[in-house]
Amino acid sequence: RHSILDMRDVNSLLVETIGVSEPPSASAPLSVEPSNPLSPQDLVKKLEGVKASQVANKSGKNHPVPFLASQPVKALIKNFSQGTRVPIVTSTDGAPTMTAGTGVRLLRVFSPVDLLSVMKKGNYLEDLQSTRDVPMTVALGQKPVSCITDEDSLFKAMYLLYKTGFSAMPIVDSSNPLHVISVLSVRDLKHLLLPDLLYLSPKCLTEPAMDFLTAVKRFEEKGRFPFMNVREDSSLQAAVAKLLAASVQRILLTDSRGQLSGVVSITDICRLLAELGSRAQSSASKEQEGEPPGGEMV
Repeated sequence: RHSILDMRDVNSLLVETIGVSEPPSASAPLSVEPSNPLSPQDLVKKLEGVKASQVANKSGKNHPVPFLASQPVKALIKNFSQGTRVPIVTSTDGAPTMTAGTGVRLLRVFSPVDLLSVMKKGNYLEDLQSTRDVPMTVALGQKPVSCITDEDSLFKAMYLLYKTGFSAMPIVDSSNPLHVISVLSVRDLKHLLLPDLLYLSPKCLTEPAMDFLTAVKRFEEKGRFPFMNVREDSSLQAAVAKLLAASVQRILLTDSRGQLSGVVSITDICRLLAELGSRAQSSASKEQEGEPPGGEMV
């Protein structure tokens, strides 16, 4: 059995360690304050001795499905529909498939970044041919967008990421709530636990998340992924082509006025590709059996 630990799990640990003084209520849905606003240095000390096994899948969002290295690369996409990481394994007895009792050895773990690289090398856009003229909001469906303003605290962002299970939080202009000015990723939160924390404010949890992100950007310089805006009426195929070209893990959708209307992640794309592949396989099986795609026998 494989367990996965990612930054969503780390954020869950941080939020539960810090605690919420008064969870948001119907009367104050946007109020989120830490009960124990520790400095980054104090957080590091408090979490000393915590084992990785205690944090793995703490968010409840990681359900890895092992993938045999002997299988075709294209089949790997289906496993990403279950989570953001896929263990690549080999069977210890050389079996070409995994069955109950098959011994496996872990080779590596594939991340969304690895998947982007694989998709660039393969002709995976061909699988989206059936959605060539379909807007993303139709192909993927509308999902609620969770975001914060440039005045909201870092802890509020962490709490919302914790509650929603999202891996990124758009930051919008407080004077124009639909205009995105930056994106906070759970990957940015690693800076709360790095040894050299002198570039962070001791009160960063209660200060604007935008201040924290500015400090992180200054520290990382060129080590960050950009974020990309795409019109919501763009075809899914065109949007994925841009996603692969820019090597980003998510795309922000904007309406005709250029304002935020949704977010599409590489995981969403994988789920759709897996669904399209399953449909194609089902149709092929029915045709071989003499049954049309509609399901009626001829």
